[in-house]
Amino acid sequence: MKAWFNASYNPQGLKGLMATGGYAARRQAIEKLCNIMGVTLQDVTFTRGKYDIIVSFDAPNEEVALGVLVAVQSTDSFSEIVLSTELDIDAIVGHANKASPAYAPPGST
Repeated sequence: MKAWFNASYNPQGLKGLMATGGYAARRQAIEKLCNIMGVTLQDVTFTRGKYDIIVSFDAPNEEVALGVLVAVQSTDSFSEIVLSTELDIDAIVGHANKASPAYAPPGST
């Protein structure tokens, strides 16, 4: 399953980043976490804008990806971290087309 973390460091996280180094140190820490969790790291990118860092990876399942998210959030180094996961849009559209005729919105019946 393909997944992405988009995250913004809080002041504590930025201080840690400044103290321990940038890209190489963060990538090494992320690779260690991925190896322990059976996750394949694809890319680590620092960005300008809403998010400071984007991490792309392949996880065995959503539960593993969410476990990594909880572990990273618990460090209190980020003001925001969002997990996005790959979806099968064709399957979703198929389910939506099946459900749509059956649903009655409030006030319609």
